[in-house]
Amino acid sequence: MRFDTYGEGPVLVLLPGLGCDSRMWGPLLDHLPTPYTVVCPHIWEAPTMAGAAKSVAGILDELGA
Repeated sequence: MRFDTYGEGPVLVLLPGLGCDSRMWGPLLDHLPTPYTVVCPHIWEAPTMAGAAKSVAGILDELGA
């Protein structure tokens, strides 16, 4: 699964809502109190929610989180 990342620091996963992508989190990213590595998975690419969850777990493993 593809994903977007922003910043550096502890990993914070933000899941977009239905019909949205990582742009929905833009206003939040400017106001986080401390630096994070924000990960926004492309969950709409998964065939099922279970598949999305497994893919997000794989992303976290890939990032060492």
